[in-house]
Amino acid sequence: MIEAKNSEGAVWAFIQVAVKKAIRRKGGPQLGQDGPIPSKYAAHVRAAIEIAWRLDKNPKFVEVFRNTVAKLSNRNLTSEIYSTALNKMVINHAETSKDRRIIQELKSDAEAKKKDPLYQSAPALSFKDATNIWIRDFSLAKGQRVIAANIIHEAVHLVGAPGDPIAEIAIDAIHNEAGLPR
Repeated sequence: MIEAKNSEGAVWAFIQVAVKKAIRRKGGPQLGQDGPIPSKYAAHVRAAIEIAWRLDKNPKFVEVFRNTVAKLSNRNLTSEIYSTALNKMVINHAETSKDRRIIQELKSDAEAKKKDPLYQSAPALSFKDATNIWIRDFSLAKGQRVIAANIIHEAVHLVGAPGDPIAEIAIDAIHNEAGLPR
């Protein structure tokens, strides 16, 4: 508060500035159209989105997310980065996607499974600094906690983390802090 007083000490004008904590608006994740989420999984996906947003209220989780992504992306990031990732996210179903990159990834995945019985498919897919994620059918079938783990994992990539093996190991710190192992 800044006050202007006359010579007798009476306040004749003032200005007051109120600083409030930033409000993180929940605008996403949205359900996409490039492989719409099957109706049998829609309620689980919506519940998973709520789980993901509850983590935004956990300062320790938000800091682990921010710090991990900052190191992996070599960027200076604010504590808003997690909510930014959720708000920009669009969730799609991988198996019904029309995106040529996802179709090719699913073909490559099927070939790898034929060659190596120990091969494990990725439960979800995304691209660095993008908006869309695609969750695999087998992962959607595992319920809201697994879907939530996919959401927080792919959020890391949407805000700049690469998808290389070293980054994937580092991302485990985020899963561990969330209590949602992948």
